[in-house]
Amino acid sequence: MSLTFLFSLLLTGSSLTTSALAQSPLAPAPEIYKAGAYHACAVTEGRIRCWGSNKVGQTRIPQLRGELIDLAVGQNHNCVLTTQGVQCWGYNFRGQRDVPRDLGPVELIAAGFLHSCAAGSWGVRCWGENRWNQSSPPSDLGPIREMALGGYHSCVLTMDNEIRCWGDGAPKDIPQGLEQPHSLTSGLYHLCLMDGQKPLCFGSNYENQLDIPERLQKVDQIVAGGMHTCALWGNHQVVECWGNNNWQQSSVPALSSPVRLAAGGYCTCVWDAEINNGDDLCWGMMGQLHQ
Repeated sequence: MSLTFLFSLLLTGSSLTTSALAQSPLAPAPEIYKAGAYHACAVTEGRIRCWGSNKVGQTRIPQLRGELIDLAVGQNHNCVLTTQGVQCWGYNFRGQRDVPRDLGPVELIAAGFLHSCAAGSWGVRCWGENRWNQSSPPSDLGPIREMALGGYHSCVLTMDNEIRCWGDGAPKDIPQGLEQPHSLTSGLYHLCLMDGQKPLCFGSNYENQLDIPERLQKVDQIVAGGMHTCALWGNHQVVECWGNNNWQQSSVPALSSPVRLAAGGYCTCVWDAEINNGDDLCWGMMGQLHQ
């Protein structure tokens, strides 16, 4: 940009547009982005950061043993899978962070409201709350691709594209034979996923959390919160939420370039590529937070 051009702007009182300014490179988008009841966590370039409520130590990241592979965020606890195994921290009211010492080699982890699960070639094993049988997986699951844990249920996607759920609150109406099922995500009473780019939700519809707007036939991401659901669509241009809104968790604020979306029990968060040079914006019980 020439000095002559800058001087002419000063004389005319014109303002520089964003495209005219030399922009610093945006911060890299998080590879993992998840929310709990009152907190959220992200992994960017192998580094974990958490924000929101820390009343039970859920955002106080411990010294990790080994190199990070995956992160799971529950209601008020978190678990990581590292090269040294599974490690959890935060709330432990029902033993949801008490990782069994005799787990085999772990490939996947997931965290629910009050329970956690790990999976490997040996099957699936869960610990924590089990009064509704959400921590009692079937023995015939076989190898799995994904897991999603809710309040009173647990669900997996098998290598054969079969969706299996257990627990007294498990959705009963999930069809089989989907062509490209992926991206399982669970709320308190419901499960959502994508079949290709088509969003689908099943389970309880007490707060209309299953009522996907008709126009959303293709989405970039769908996430299930406690009793609300959100989708990122329009080629990462629009975030839309529906279901319970008692804490304004379904009231989406103005966004610029949403990239990653997370929904928790009482909050929703988005990583926006342009807000504060790529920052997090959360709404709902967590309040309007930038981190």
